[in-house]
Amino acid sequence: MRSSKNYGGIGGILIFISFFFSFAGTYGTYLSIAVAVVGMVLVLMGIRGLANFFNDANIYHNGLIGIILQIVGVVVAVAILLFAFNAYGSQLMTLGLNFTNSTSTNSTQIAQSIANNPAFIDFLASAAVSYVILIATLIASAYCLRRSFENLKGKTGVSLFGTGGFMLLIGAFLTIILIGLVVVWIAWLLIGIAFFQMNPSTQAPTPSSTVPSEYRSPPPPPPLAP
Repeated sequence: MRSSKNYGGIGGILIFISFFFSFAGTYGTYLSIAVAVVGMVLVLMGIRGLANFFNDANIYHNGLIGIILQIVGVVVAVAILLFAFNAYGSQLMTLGLNFTNSTSTNSTQIAQSIANNPAFIDFLASAAVSYVILIATLIASAYCLRRSFENLKGKTGVSLFGTGGFMLLIGAFLTIILIGLVVVWIAWLLIGIAFFQMNPSTQAPTPSSTVPSEYRSPPPPPPLAP
């Protein structure tokens, strides 16, 4: 259980700090994604260990689906954006320079030409598709992860698992107005702390010795009278 606690705690913290790597120069975005993926894998390892410890497969199954959806959703959304920047970035920069260098008399006309430019329209369409994919996968992922963390809350007695799972779900829906990404970001910090708050001396559940009544042997017959 101690190793699962450490895996999950370190993973949650890595997901939280991965945001700061996005400011690390040219390859910051790639580094941020790599750190976040490593963190999610560690969280999944922690969830799997606890699922085995508590002998509850639902903890792992929900966590596995949630982590996979989140990794795939983020990677696909970022890949679409990067493709759009590579495909249309130079044209958009040229249009932006024309608009910046324009005089006040023709700025409106140039702005209209930018809005009607096929490169600008294609870029907006790519960004919209990326955003929809990100929101959809975050919501589906958060639903599964919340079920897993709610289960862990009941098994471990650490209420912060429930708080983190609830914030993941709320943040996923609020991603529509962008502020949800901040909520999701904070939720992963709380989840990392929740793993570290677990008591490593928690006892594993023992199989119940109670046999259902329908499977019990019938009582022996009374002794015969002499």
